[in-house]
Amino acid sequence: MQAQVIEIQDEAGNPVPAAVIQNDAGVARMTDFDGRIVLDSLIREGDTLKVRSLGYGSRSVAMPQPNLDMQIQLSTESVALSEVVVSSVQPLREMASATTVNRMSASEITQEVPSNAATLLWRSGQVHVQQSQQGGGSPVLRGFEANRILLVVDGVRMNNAIYRSGHLQNAMTVDPFVLATTEVLHGAGSVQFGSDALGGVIHYRTRSPRWDDGSRARGQLGWSSAGRSPVFHADAEATRGKWGFLTSVTHRRFGDLRMGRWRPHGDSLWGQVPYQVITNVAGTEVVDSAGINPDPHVQWGTGYDQTDVLQKVRYGTKWQHVELNLQHSTSSNVPRFDRLNDLASDGGPKWAQWDYGPQRRTLLSARFRSPVRFLGNVSLTTAWQQVDESRLKSRFGSQDREVQEERVTVASASLDIDRVIRRWQTAYGIQWSSNTVGSNAWMERRADGLRLDTPALTRYPNGGSNMGSLAAYASGSRRWNHWSLKCAGRYNRGWLGADFLPQSGLELPFNQVSYNRGALTGSTTLRWSPISRMGLHSSLSTAFRNPNVDDVGKVRAKDGFAVLPADDLKPERLLSAELGGHWRSANGRWSAMASGFLTGLRDAIVPVDTALTSSSGATISTIVVEGDTNLIQVNANIGRATISGSQWEVQHRLESGWRLRATANFTRGQAADDGTPLSHIPPMFGRFSAERSWEWLTVETHCLWSGRKALEGYGPGSTDNLAESLPDGNPGWWTVGTDFQGRLTERTTVSFGVHNILDRHYKVFASGISAAGRDFRFGIRWAPAG
Repeated sequence: MQAQVIEIQDEAGNPVPAAVIQNDAGVARMTDFDGRIVLDSLIREGDTLKVRSLGYGSRSVAMPQPNLDMQIQLSTESVALSEVVVSSVQPLREMASATTVNRMSASEITQEVPSNAATLLWRSGQVHVQQSQQGGGSPVLRGFEANRILLVVDGVRMNNAIYRSGHLQNAMTVDPFVLATTEVLHGAGSVQFGSDALGGVIHYRTRSPRWDDGSRARGQLGWSSAGRSPVFHADAEATRGKWGFLTSVTHRRFGDLRMGRWRPHGDSLWGQVPYQVITNVAGTEVVDSAGINPDPHVQWGTGYDQTDVLQKVRYGTKWQHVELNLQHSTSSNVPRFDRLNDLASDGGPKWAQWDYGPQRRTLLSARFRSPVRFLGNVSLTTAWQQVDESRLKSRFGSQDREVQEERVTVASASLDIDRVIRRWQTAYGIQWSSNTVGSNAWMERRADGLRLDTPALTRYPNGGSNMGSLAAYASGSRRWNHWSLKCAGRYNRGWLGADFLPQSGLELPFNQVSYNRGALTGSTTLRWSPISRMGLHSSLSTAFRNPNVDDVGKVRAKDGFAVLPADDLKPERLLSAELGGHWRSANGRWSAMASGFLTGLRDAIVPVDTALTSSSGATISTIVVEGDTNLIQVNANIGRATISGSQWEVQHRLESGWRLRATANFTRGQAADDGTPLSHIPPMFGRFSAERSWEWLTVETHCLWSGRKALEGYGPGSTDNLAESLPDGNPGWWTVGTDFQGRLTERTTVSFGVHNILDRHYKVFASGISAAGRDFRFGIRWAPAG
């Protein structure tokens, strides 16, 4: 007789491990790490099954007919602060090589009142987040950052042709208040997602309309005192038969961020902003003056505002449906604080303006899901994205402003199929993407925006550029008693073309860059679990990153160095091994997880000093960019590097009901030939939390900490922002905070919290902006009952 399987999923279709299923007689079984359970004769036909899991609302369903498999969906509990689940297994086509996964639920996200979708990742305790300005956040996974990790939203790649290697703010364009879950995959993910996933994948999954008929509306108001930042969010959804709709709007306004006043690091001035630039317009002229900042602890020029809109329309049933997904994010200008705090040679401000222009991202996708006979479960996703970025720069006292503007258009399609073949769970598919980049630059008069004839260098190839890929992958998984094995492989074909037209002030020895090459990657993961509460895993995986338009075509200056286009770059390649395990005590009160990894990186792309030869034969080693003379650098593939580290987590549930959780992360990276430290490697960091829930109240207290980054541990160049640290490096730090969340009525929930209670001053490693000081957070949410 065929075994009968029940699969428990959350609202986003992700498996719910360790869910308890109980029948009328009190017999209970627990789902495995895939959210599945094979029923036996103890659970009888006609029983009513009660399903429950920590952080989700319970459900009662009728026992299905014999030999009929069933899926049950649990909704996130709206009041409880559910824990961050660390799981070792995920849907096969997405996690074929991932061994460590953090999942953050919607209840955690809404309670956190995050400033953006990047900074909320601190809550996991296993993601380091760098910030150059308040409007942004650059996650670091296992020593990789920016275009070496992959951002995904609703199954669609966010990474595009101009994702840079330094620090990125693009995660800010995802609305955290409409997220259903956020998953962080630690480790190489190129088999599943292609280029860029060297350090891991961050997958943001937004909410979809519920399946049961009815209409619902939600609202949320929030306030953060450190930046005097109000938040407004509202969404509404309706389901009628096969139709489902969801509309969401979020608006956030951020004032200038206040840093902490308590300075245990001993430096009384570090990070303070003694001045503020005041600009007056008189006709066609501007007059800049440096006024005294009345409160040097307030970081002048860090405020901005942002609006996010989402619309989903779905038609069909749970098993066969199509869903349209429209997302749009836009912001005001976002000041680049780590440039605005630069000083001129006379000790005054260097810049009157250094802003990112409005950050705009538009996504339109269509996803079709259905079981297909002889194939399996089929998912077809097509997507179109448009990303607009710009930079506005004006020196203090200048009448002119330089504007650089980029538009990236991305089209993509993916076909994913999974099925069971002779006890093997298999997944296979094909994926295609195409990026088109347009880059313009001009000088304009600051007073009225009049365009001038003065030439300006474009950031990317002024003749246009494009980048694309076509890939096929396959994976399989099988279990034998206490063992399970997962294997996967992927072939990826990538291409790039960039054209350089003559520009005043830039003479290159080439006018075109192109490549068309393939890459084969694979992974294997072996697990051993002698009992359900203990297991070990080991994995070996390869990954790659094709050079993008930012690598081959960028013109960018910082801290006396100017990076110019390069015409001979190879892909970065990676080989990574991981060993880890998990354990849970017999009474379920203790659990622990640990993993260690060793990564070898070959042909790493880094900027190196160089010189150009002009048309007259002269050797040129400097170039004027943004009004400064800079040493010339180009990106190049150099040598090999190794990155190693470990992740630790312990959880304990006290008899009193308190839940304790502690994490710690250690990473080390160096060049293989001479031991030179690598950039992007954070110091050790982690998080401790204690949480307790009652019927109407939840309390959480946490401590976030980071070790010291010594001067000799900084990587070469300006990526680690050594200029923003103290002379001997970045001091270690810790902060404490507490959050309360209480239910006033069945529909109304209020929250109050204080973060950085001691008002400590600190900077996160490699960040240009000081972290928020004592921050009082308030929130009120209205949601339908149930």
